[in-house]
Amino acid sequence: MKVIIYTKEVNHYSLINSLIKIIGDHEIVVVVTELIKNNIDRNLNVKLVKRNDENIYSIFDIKHLRKFDLIIYDEPFSLKDISKLFFINLFIKFRLIVHNANTWIIPSYTLNLKNNIYLFIANNIIKRNNKIIVVGSNIKRYIEYINSNISVSVIPFNLNDTTLKQIKLKTDKIIISIPGNITFKRDYLPLLESFDKNGLFEIVNLQLLGSPVGEYGRKVIKYCSELAAKGANIKYYNSFVDNVTFENDIIKSDLLCAYFDVNFKTFRGQHEVYGKSKETGISFLSWRYGIPALLPINYNPIDEIKDQVIHYSNLDNLSIIIKSLTEYNKIEDLKCKSRNNVFINFEKYELIKNSK
Repeated sequence: MKVIIYTKEVNHYSLINSLIKIIGDHEIVVVVTELIKNNIDRNLNVKLVKRNDENIYSIFDIKHLRKFDLIIYDEPFSLKDISKLFFINLFIKFRLIVHNANTWIIPSYTLNLKNNIYLFIANNIIKRNNKIIVVGSNIKRYIEYINSNISVSVIPFNLNDTTLKQIKLKTDKIIISIPGNITFKRDYLPLLESFDKNGLFEIVNLQLLGSPVGEYGRKVIKYCSELAAKGANIKYYNSFVDNVTFENDIIKSDLLCAYFDVNFKTFRGQHEVYGKSKETGISFLSWRYGIPALLPINYNPIDEIKDQVIHYSNLDNLSIIIKSLTEYNKIEDLKCKSRNNVFINFEKYELIKNSK
C-alpha cells in the first residue's frame, strides 16, 4: 500500500511519528516543512519530502496523488491551505486529521466573513469525506455522538513502543515540567504566581518545555527571569524546543502539570472543550513517558492515563497536593503505576484496514 501524509504544523511531528508507526510496513511519503523534517524519527522507514507547491508532491498534482492508496492531511489552519484542500476534494477523497471537532463538524458562524468562509469550507470537506482521524478516544466518542455517519479512527498524538529511560537527578527537590508552547491558551502567569506565593520553589525545580508565542509568551518569559533572579530554580526557553532537547528534559520529570480552562474559544470564535471536542498534548506526554500529571478537575483525560492523573480544584489546592506528594513520598508509587501504562497495543489502531 502507498500512503502519503501532508502536514505544516511544526508541533505535530509527534503525531506524524505515531502515524508512521501505526501504518507500519508500507510505502510511506511524508510531505513536511524543514523544521518538522528535522524532528521525524530517523529510525522509521519513510520518505521525507520538503513541502513545496512547485514539485510533484504539490497538493495540486491530482494525477500524482491518485497513485496513492491512502492520502492523509493534517488539519489546515489558514484559509489559503483549506481552500487548496477544498480544490483537491473535488477530485479525490482523503483522510483528514481533525483536532477541533466543533469547528469542523458543527461550526458556529460569526460576523467575520473570512472566518465564515473557512468554517463553510471545513464543514463541506467533512460532508464529502466521511472517514476522519482524531488523536484521542474522547473526541472519537463525541464526534460519533453528534454525527453517527462519520467513521472515526484514533491515532494517539504521541505514543511510544520502546522502554524509555527516566533519569533521576541528584536533587532533594521534585522536578515538575509544564510542556507545550507558552500561549494565551494556558494560564501560565497565575500558575507561576501561585508557585511563588505558596513557597513551592523551595521544594520544586520547574521546567517550561515550550517556546513563547506572541506578547503573552514574552510576558511569561520575562516573569520567569524575575523569579529566577529571586532564587527560583526555573528552566525555560526563548525559542523552539527541538525533539532531542525536549526528551532530554522531560525524562527527568517527576510530575507534569498544566493549568487551563477546559472551555476554549478559538481565534475563529468557535467553542471547543478540552477532553471532549479537542485534546491537550499533556495527556499524551504523560502516557508516552510514563509520568503522572497534575490537571484541572473538570478535564476528562484520555482513557489510557486515568489512573495516573491527579486532579486539582484550584491553584491553592494544587499547592497542597504537591506538598503532600512530597511529604509522604507518594510520587514514586505514582510513577511506577504510570510506567505500567506506557506499553502500546498497535493492533487496536486499524487505520489501514479501512483505508478506502
